This record gives sequence, C-alpha cells and structure tokens, in this order.
Amino acid sequence: MKVNRAELLETLKKIQPGLSTAKDAAAGGQAHCVVFEADRVFSFNNEVAITLPYATDVVGAFVAAPLIEVLGRMPDETIDILATAAEMRITGKKTKVGIRREATVSLPIGEIGQAKAWSRLPVDFVQAVRFCRFSAARGTACPVLGFLNIKGRTVESCDNFRLTRYTMQSAVKEDVMFRAAAVAELTEYPIIQLGQSPGWTHFRDKEGLVYSCRSLTGEYPDLSPLIVDDGAPVDLPKELVGALERAEIFTKGMDDGANFVSVQIMAGCVLITGTGPNGWYKERTDAPGYTGDPLCFSVQPDFLKDSLHLLNKATVSTGKLKLEGANFVHVVNLLMPTAAKEE
Repeated sequence: MKVNRAELLETLKKIQPGLSTAKDAAAGGQAHCVVFEADRVFSFNNEVAITLPYATDVVGAFVAAPLIEVLGRMPDETIDILATAAEMRITGKKTKVGIRREATVSLPIGEIGQAKAWSRLPVDFVQAVRFCRFSAARGTACPVLGFLNIKGRTVESCDNFRLTRYTMQSAVKEDVMFRAAAVAELTEYPIIQLGQSPGWTHFRDKEGLVYSCRSLTGEYPDLSPLIVDDGAPVDLPKELVGALERAEIFTKGMDDGANFVSVQIMAGCVLITGTGPNGWYKERTDAPGYTGDPLCFSVQPDFLKDSLHLLNKATVSTGKLKLEGANFVHVVNLLMPTAAKEE
C-alpha cells in the first residue's frame, strides 16, 4: 500500500504520549508498540490510550521507536508499506526496511470501552488543565490529590502544599476526576469534546483523535477553607518572566515533581533560583514596591510565567501567598522566612 511518508510519521507522533519506553507488563508487554488496525492506529501504556483514524491494510503491533525514527530519516515523499506474518516492510526508492511484527496484539485496549455520548468542552478547558495540573500531588500519601477535580465550571488541584482553582467560562456536562500525570501531554491537543466510559475519561478533537485516561469516582476534598483571605499586597514584576525562563534552563527536563524554582521576595527585590543536576542559576529583579518581611516559595516556572500575564493581584497573609487573576486563584504555603535570605 502506498502512503505519504510525512502523513504516516505525523500520525504516529500524535499517538506517542500513549507509548511507554519500557515493556509494561501491566499492558501486556506491548506498551512500547503502535497498533495498526484497518481504520485506526492506537497506543496504550496502561494509563493513557490514544486512538487516531488511519486507513491502511496493515494490521498488527510494531515497536514504535525504530519505526518513527526511520520514517523521520527517510527522504521519500511516498513509500510502500506491507505487513507480512513476521514484519512490516517499508520500501522507498532506494531503501527497504523491516520492522518486526509482534506475534499477537496483547494490549488490553478493549477494557477502555467507548464513550456513549460526547459533550462540548468549555473553550478554556485546556487552559484550566494547564494551570491546575502542576498543583496535583505526586506521592501516594493521599491518592485522590493526584487527580484533577472537574466539577461544573471549576477545575482544581491540591498537593497539601499548594492549590489552584480555575473557573472556566462554561460548565462541563459531566463531573470527572482524572490523574494529573496522565494528562501532561493533553494540553498539546486541540480537544473539543468530553466523553466517559466506566473507569475512563475520553477527549476528542475535530480530526477524530481520542485521548483516553483513567478516571476516579468519589469525593474530592473541599478546598474552599484553604483559600485564605486577602493580606498585604505583593508586587511581582512582569520582568520575572525572563528570569524564570533563564532559571528553568537548569530545571527543564526534570519531571513535573522536580521542575520547580525558588522565588524569594525581599525588600526591594525578588530573587529567582533554579537548581538541577547540571548546575544552578540565580537572578535578582528589582521590586521597589515591597517593604515587608522576607518570604520564599517554590513554583513551577511555566505556571508562574502564565500567571504573571493574567495576574490581577498577589497578597501575603500568615504563612501563605495568594495569586489571583480574573479566572484563577493559586495559594501556596510559604517556606521559612530564613530561607529568603540571599546567599
């Protein structure tokens, strides 16, 4: 079957977040494979499944990494793909490639089910998820805090150290909770619809791509008592965006649970510190409007950069800093005041 090489490559890249780099026994040992069926391709790593329409006469499971890499390096515009009992054969003008075919397809994709109905997502749903996922817990001390809670117009998260609540322009038709770690890549897709099946939440874009992740039923803790009243105003200058980008050079590449910078606010200045396995970075920015006691907190750089563009006010009260915009509130526990002394 002749196919456009670039289109096949782009299709496989879109389902990459559903792959695992290791053989996941819980997913039948094929979490590192892409699966071709007659009218679709899919990936499934036991936490995330991504399905995308793609018409082909190739059927079977194939290791994704060499397939994606070789397609990216081939110069041909059009290639021929054929599945034999043992492999996928790819033929270009001057090249031939064989990608080993798994004996059977053992990924338990059937357990995910299908959404019986789809509802329209609020236009700012992706923005809400992007804001809130960094505040979800990474540990297992309180498993429910590892989930995002979506209820009506509200998306919220909390890790017992910080919380974020975002109020969307409209409400979701069905309340849902899903694991924050499972949607790290979801915000890169132009999703427009939401559906559910037992134990799973599904998101769909206009091209028919479906991004599925595990969901949870039950009660999410009430975060309202943790949202403190306004305190003394704090000026966070817009110039912090550049400092955050430079500090993030040393934290980037670490997982979300470690990709944090330190923000130390002192009389007349703000000190940003980013530390990672390859070094560290510090930068001081003038903040002449602050005359209070030194304070310190940690924050995910992307979250604070986005917040600074939308921030209406920041206030500090006993032990907590609150950031507020027109549609979000973020509360973070302050570190010990002594930690705010510049080295």
